[in-house]
Amino acid sequence: MDPHSTQSTRGHHDRNAWGVTVPSPCRTTCMMNTPTQPERPNIRVATLPERLGAVDQRTTVVVIDTLRFTSCACTALAHQASAIHVAGSISEAMAQRDALSGPVLLCGERECKPIPGFDLGNSPSEYTRGRVGGRTLIFTTTNGTRAVAAAQRAGTILLGSLLNRQAIARFLWKSSRAGPSPADIRILCAGTNGTIAGEDLLTAGAILAAGDFPVTDEDSLQALALWNRVCSKHVGDPQSGQPLERESIQTFFAQTDGGKNLIAAGYQDDLALAAELDRWNVIPRLVSPDCGFQGVWV
Repeated sequence: MDPHSTQSTRGHHDRNAWGVTVPSPCRTTCMMNTPTQPERPNIRVATLPERLGAVDQRTTVVVIDTLRFTSCACTALAHQASAIHVAGSISEAMAQRDALSGPVLLCGERECKPIPGFDLGNSPSEYTRGRVGGRTLIFTTTNGTRAVAAAQRAGTILLGSLLNRQAIARFLWKSSRAGPSPADIRILCAGTNGTIAGEDLLTAGAILAAGDFPVTDEDSLQALALWNRVCSKHVGDPQSGQPLERESIQTFFAQTDGGKNLIAAGYQDDLALAAELDRWNVIPRLVSPDCGFQGVWV
């Protein structure tokens, strides 16, 4: 069963492949669009790059590849990496390295494993200040860099993860209030080998919940419902807090295809690293194709 597929009827609820009850989008839209509420940003989730739809210079796209590209990117910029570039292939990454000046590191993976001849793999634990501080990183990964390419026509491209969830939500609210009309925001999930990734959908729901954003489309409803199912019992509970919440996320990660792939490849520790909420206040933002992603602190 395709987890993207549901059959909604007005006033009813559906249950998707992750066991998440999803309310009718028509009903939710009516509740959100009340005369007493201020105008809010138009935010939608795309569960795969091919479902992103048309974007333009007015669009902000948050790319999510929780396991593990965007988690690594956040960690690297938090540890003072100069910039992050993305490449669609190994040969393109090497060509970019040859064209850039200064200290450059080749980073990434194929089938979860480090690429022979590259400096770093795709584990957040590798991206320490001593290793990446002051250096430009070039990433090529199985899923994440493909998602960045799909968003290339957008005016603003950000990289999101659970590690910078609150920072992303704050940035989106602030930027949406700066314009004369509601912002067009997309949260783009990279997926796993062309299929919907539960860990990316969970992260999208975490961002929606953190910003209390309105949800009207089916994919956003699924993302928010998934987040509520996995984590809501711990949010705001002083007796549980981050450790149990992180444990719930990590347990969920282990049930996803991406998590299973990492466990099989010997990278189970990365599930815990990617499951930490709000670790960093930095957002990787694409400055330009020549300058790459640089850190915005919020």
